[in-house]
Amino acid sequence: MQGCRQRRHFQQTDDFTRGMVIGLRREGWSFRQIAADTNQDVSTVHRLWRRWLAQGNVARSRGRGAARVTSAREDRGASAAKQWESHKPRLPPFFSCA
Repeated sequence: MQGCRQRRHFQQTDDFTRGMVIGLRREGWSFRQIAADTNQDVSTVHRLWRRWLAQGNVARSRGRGAARVTSAREDRGASAAKQWESHKPRLPPFFSCA
């Protein structure tokens, strides 16, 4: 079918290509020129440029999700306490000591 291009397989952009995208854009190249030269999609080039403007870098995030606020041990303790509270026998109001 004419006019349709085939989708490329997903591939990570290496650090060199990211730097090249930023350098070419700073030299005044258009997004389409950069995409054709680096064999990247135009949206990828634009996303890298926007990240560069917002954060000042284009490095990939190396972390795995959000940082933990509590440790796994604290989570287990909180979970056990919550289970104990939900299963603790409760006296009817007329048996209360107060």
